[in-house]
Amino acid sequence: MQKRHTVGDQIIIPVNLLGQDELRIAFESSVLGMNRNQLSAYWSKQHFQGIKPPITQPSFESINIFIQNVEGAIGYIPSTMVNSKTKVIYEF
Repeated sequence: MQKRHTVGDQIIIPVNLLGQDELRIAFESSVLGMNRNQLSAYWSKQHFQGIKPPITQPSFESINIFIQNVEGAIGYIPSTMVNSKTKVIYEF
């Protein structure tokens, strides 16, 4: 939601799945507590305040590669994709 931009000195880079995947919808509902229409309205309002939504990636594979290779990146992937290079901070 771009409410927090750092953890300590580390800049946070959120990444979201592009599209209508069921895991993205579950994330938006369970973690953010919003449906697609509410999120669209939220980001429209944020746009006029100069705040951009998270970077998007076309697949969970690309999200996984991104969060493993970009310092400060945070995203969500299926638990089956978690490996030794991935730090889990929350499960839903």
